[in-house]
Amino acid sequence: MDFSWVYQFMALLWKNFILKRRRLVALFVEFTLTLLFAGTLLLTRKILTIKKYGPFNYSLQPIDKLPAFLGMPMFFPGPWELAFVPSKSVVVKSIVDYVKRDLHYNFTVQGFSSERDFEEYVKQENNSKKVLVAIIFDHEFQNSDDPLPLKVKYYLRFSSFQRNKYMGFVRTEGWETGVLFPTFPSLGPRSERSSHGGSPGYITEGFLAMQHAVDIAIMKYYNHKATQKLFREVTVFVQRFPYPAYSHDYFYTFFGIFIPLVILFIFSMNHLTLIQAIVWEKENRLKEYLLMIGLSNWMLWAAYFFTFLSLYSVIILFMCIIFFAKIEPVPVIQYSDPSLVFVFLLCFAIATMFFSFMVSTFFNKVHFAVSVGGFIYLVTYFPVVTVSIKFAEMTFTQKLASCLSSNIAMGLGTKFLVEAEMEKIGIKWSNIFSPPQMENFGFAHVLGMFLFDAFLYGLVAWYIEAVFPGEYGVPKPWNFFLLRYYWFGEASKGKKERRQFYETNESKYFEAEPTNLVAGIQIKHLCKVLFQIFSS
Repeated sequence: MDFSWVYQFMALLWKNFILKRRRLVALFVEFTLTLLFAGTLLLTRKILTIKKYGPFNYSLQPIDKLPAFLGMPMFFPGPWELAFVPSKSVVVKSIVDYVKRDLHYNFTVQGFSSERDFEEYVKQENNSKKVLVAIIFDHEFQNSDDPLPLKVKYYLRFSSFQRNKYMGFVRTEGWETGVLFPTFPSLGPRSERSSHGGSPGYITEGFLAMQHAVDIAIMKYYNHKATQKLFREVTVFVQRFPYPAYSHDYFYTFFGIFIPLVILFIFSMNHLTLIQAIVWEKENRLKEYLLMIGLSNWMLWAAYFFTFLSLYSVIILFMCIIFFAKIEPVPVIQYSDPSLVFVFLLCFAIATMFFSFMVSTFFNKVHFAVSVGGFIYLVTYFPVVTVSIKFAEMTFTQKLASCLSSNIAMGLGTKFLVEAEMEKIGIKWSNIFSPPQMENFGFAHVLGMFLFDAFLYGLVAWYIEAVFPGEYGVPKPWNFFLLRYYWFGEASKGKKERRQFYETNESKYFEAEPTNLVAGIQIKHLCKVLFQIFSS
């Protein structure tokens, strides 16, 4: 068995390490950058303290009172309207009248035959401002005097914009009914200082008061006397659950923003160095020389892969030592498994190296490749902000698709890590396959996407390198991977026939060699071969 490829591969590794050792400035910058970010991290850990808050107890909130802004003429001077659907139903009209009477406010009642008619009405700006709520009964009334069914279904339509802007919070858009939890969950209670619950404002915007009034009106429709007697003796309040004391480590707020950027910039140095090395060999025709003497593309890339993998491993090991070092009063990362954090960073490093291979295939000039390659590397990270904000609303497929950028996958991975640390659980081998509560995407998916990204980037690099090999390479047809000769080589019969042709015609066309001289250099079987490229 021929093991010459082993010696060739070892020679390439040695060459790469020698070249890396000679670039002392780049090495110095890489380790200086790592030390600088590590020092900043440790200093921040030292400065930012852990504060305790709570416990929290909340007061009772009545739900039979309308919001305060209804009594502010400067907010809207005209009468407020109650809309209802359908207008032809006598029962619905009587229920809305009960609601108006029980709320003790002089609403103007406006009925609409369908929900579409109501929507056309509120599309006009002045109308949308004066309609407090629309009460929509989801029932087909065939006749105007049809009774209310025993199973009543209705819903309330409030304005999407916030009316009560004086309660210490601002609702950005809508009622946030599309998500189960806040986009950025807090460690403590939501709107912890607010007894009315804060955003989106179910009490302060009048939603609970209106719901309570409609429910009482429906009860009165079925049994007026019993309902009146019940609510003469009972007053309904709502109250938030108390919340125990909790600790807030402000370092993790900083850590969640800062650490992905630290990882990104530390790894960017090796990314740029790898692109520079590959494109430099291509620009100076060294790659073509190495291919000409029998080396293959996969061997060149494998040599670079193992060279830079060793460098990444040293940097990652140093980062893990910093992350898990005991800094008074606590470590940077306290609850996660160090080996899993190491594997997470190593998988990201592997994906980054294959990303560098892919980017390098598009360029033939070193300076252009480094500048554009660095720009692409940074640009592919910044969508992580949008992905993090919309993460709860995204489907599982959309989350996987966003992780086709390994930088976004790294940002999401650090997000899971920080959230697990804040919950004092940590990321461990035992829970990586258990996504967070009400979530279908977890840390294991991030690791899997790193490896898939590496495979995908390598596939693109292999194809581009074959079809567009650069100024001095020999391009293959676009469908080369479908051709038999690419995988199995040329037929040996054709090679043998060409060799026999030249040997047969040697004496006819070439001068006989002198027999009385000693040859200093001998060239045997030198010939010119024209390769035919088949397009299909």
